[in-house]
Amino acid sequence: MFHHFDDDNTGFIDFRKVKAVASECCSNIDDSVIRKMIEAADTDGDGKVSKYEFMRVMKKMKLV
Repeated sequence: MFHHFDDDNTGFIDFRKVKAVASECCSNIDDSVIRKMIEAADTDGDGKVSKYEFMRVMKKMKLV
């Protein structure tokens, strides 16, 4: 699932990437919601979500 978001294989998910995926399935998601999602997952405060941070959220939500 992480690799679906990480379309350029940088190892990180940022605002642009989440926005692109969200536009595929949720046409009216607000930018502030995307920013809050990234902020919630971004434990090191660099403004992007690493694979580790992504997996931490997935496990917390019992999705993996």
